[in-house]
Amino acid sequence: MLNLSKGNTSKVTNKLLKAGWVRKAQLNDNKKEVYFRLTPVGKKLFTLHDELHAKEAQRMNEFLGKYTEVELEFTKRLFGDLVDFYR
Repeated sequence: MLNLSKGNTSKVTNKLLKAGWVRKAQLNDNKKEVYFRLTPVGKKLFTLHDELHAKEAQRMNEFLGKYTEVELEFTKRLFGDLVDFYR
């Protein structure tokens, strides 16, 4: 889903495990699959992170609210064209 390699995924999960934000589990009959669950501290951090995203989205909506739909459509087209130009 995040387009990360297995190596990068392992590095990230190991850091999360060391920080105590997730815990690791496996099924008794399937040692190949690994499952991760948030710890109570991890859940709290996730909630704070989610709230931060919500606040930033609100700020962005307020910022963009000063522009008309026509201005926003032009800007969207301009940036899209710039991305295509530099590919």
